Amino acid sequence: MFAVVLITASCGGSSDPSQPSDAATTTVAAIATTTEAAEATTTTSTVPAAQSLEADLAAVPAAFTFTSVTSVDDSEVLRIDGRRIDGDTELSVSSNGALLHYVVAADGSTWVRTDGDEQWAVDEPLTIDDPLEPLRHPTEVRWQSSDANTNIYQADYETSLFALPDGPPITLFISARSDQILYRYVSESTTVDLTLIAAPDLAAIEIPAEVPAG
Repeated sequence: MFAVVLITASCGGSSDPSQPSDAATTTVAAIATTTEAAEATTTTSTVPAAQSLEADLAAVPAAFTFTSVTSVDDSEVLRIDGRRIDGDTELSVSSNGALLHYVVAADGSTWVRTDGDEQWAVDEPLTIDDPLEPLRHPTEVRWQSSDANTNIYQADYETSLFALPDGPPITLFISARSDQILYRYVSESTTVDLTLIAAPDLAAIEIPAEVPAG
């Protein structure tokens, strides 16, 4: 599940996610700014927070790019960059100095290659769902701030939505505007920041050709 990749820094069942590259470094700074400023900002919106968040998530097109950064004690340990269109997903995953690239077709067929190697290899199938789907099922949503361009929420979710162990609901800080969704998840010394940017004109993802047997 794609949401599990972003929350738990796991590649949802692939052999060994040690992995991505470079993009949207604004994630951490943007979320940090919005969450810190939120406490001092009073929303003027009269729309219920849950209703507003639902509308913001529904407005995201089916084609988008994304970056997920997982940090431990403020040091980046995992980065996932990619794009998704028409159910197909392309990922670059970097961790511990290693960089892997994945292509996952809508039917779950998966290919992987190491950075610098142009040869794709068939990998274990992955199921990569809509990363916004878990965000559509909060147990509670609270306004943090709102203006003409950006809505910022604090939302609680059951751990099961992210395949996490049973426990108290987790809290995400979510910033939404017309062209992007940002969220931050913090658990003790670990922080996950996601930037998802709408890209309605995104080019189709090229699915690797099957390598003939033998």
